[in-house]
Amino acid sequence: MKWLSIIGVGEDGFEQLSKPAQALLEQAEILVSSHRIFDLLDDHEKEQITWGNSFAETIEKIMALKPRKVCILATGDPMFFGIGNTLTRYINADETEIVPSPSIFSLICAKLMWSQREAVAVSLHGRELNSLLRFLHPGAKLVLLSHDGQTPKKVAELLCHVGYEKTKISIFEHLGSEQETISHTTADKFTLDSISGFNTIALQCNAEQSTIPTSRNPGLADHYFTSDGVMTKKHVRALTLSSLAPKPGEILWDIGAGSGTIAIEWLRSVEGTKAYAVEKLPERINYIRQNANKLGTPELTIIESVADSQTLEKLPEPDAIFIGGGSSDYELISYCWGRLKPNGRLVINSVSVDAEQNLLKAIKKFGGELSRIAIEHLQSLGQQQAWKPERTISHYYAQKGQS
Repeated sequence: MKWLSIIGVGEDGFEQLSKPAQALLEQAEILVSSHRIFDLLDDHEKEQITWGNSFAETIEKIMALKPRKVCILATGDPMFFGIGNTLTRYINADETEIVPSPSIFSLICAKLMWSQREAVAVSLHGRELNSLLRFLHPGAKLVLLSHDGQTPKKVAELLCHVGYEKTKISIFEHLGSEQETISHTTADKFTLDSISGFNTIALQCNAEQSTIPTSRNPGLADHYFTSDGVMTKKHVRALTLSSLAPKPGEILWDIGAGSGTIAIEWLRSVEGTKAYAVEKLPERINYIRQNANKLGTPELTIIESVADSQTLEKLPEPDAIFIGGGSSDYELISYCWGRLKPNGRLVINSVSVDAEQNLLKAIKKFGGELSRIAIEHLQSLGQQQAWKPERTISHYYAQKGQS
């Protein structure tokens, strides 16, 4: 039985709702929404619940109302960074009916004549501003969901800081209403103030000399990372990420994270992933934090601790594990294999003969494959040039459930 409905309401209010949406609103016994949307509503006879400070508590209150007819009034398209996405964790589709209004994303693309296939939506609502950095590249078209009225100014300052000062910025306030305002500027000429908290930003990115990577493909140049020299270098990192094979929604453990290169590239390469970087040395923790912020992955969870079962048991089960530091501990390798989800991937890189013995044990017990990676670079040798090899890497890969 469909007892819960979610209706998307545009800035033009309730008069423009479709007939199916109006019918659901009429049938509802209880309405749930924000003060802003309730202020647009003429009918105050129905019971109303306003979202409280505790989102989880309001959800619990809604679920307790079943099977009474409940209607949630949301902004625009509830399935576009909205309440609809959140409710999928609590309720099935056969209990819910959703009637969206046009999303702010589609409205802005229409205003700017942008193809929705070319544009990318990025939410900065309740998220750290630096998360924007991984989406920037020359020519990118981005629609940013603001956190508040200060977000446009902060975005402009960030763009100037990383070489994107010529980026075109469009700010949409109360789009679709009688109070609609659209402003156009560039990051380096941003002087707007008194911007409504209900705003959305569009960026047409332009960079003459960017200080950040312009690609999200694995294998960033080493100079983008701050480190003490101990890190998974570019070519090996690209091969390692290929073995880890990140997919949306997956979780990575990066054990002995060093400067965080693997975890950061995992998060950059595929949206919707999570990563936990486990590192015991305080100075390297600082490197990880610096690198995560400047490369657009501030959501990386950093754990300052020795990588042991006591620490790792507190983490959610991973889809992939990379062991860079710790490959000399066979008990750790065995524990990690046990915690992997079905079809999870275990990847280990080592440079010492001692650690390689553990990889031979692992391949006998867990299966998988063991490879050696040898990288050489061309360098000057007097008046000539010669190849200079890096240390050879033993690269172990195994997928749980596959031999």
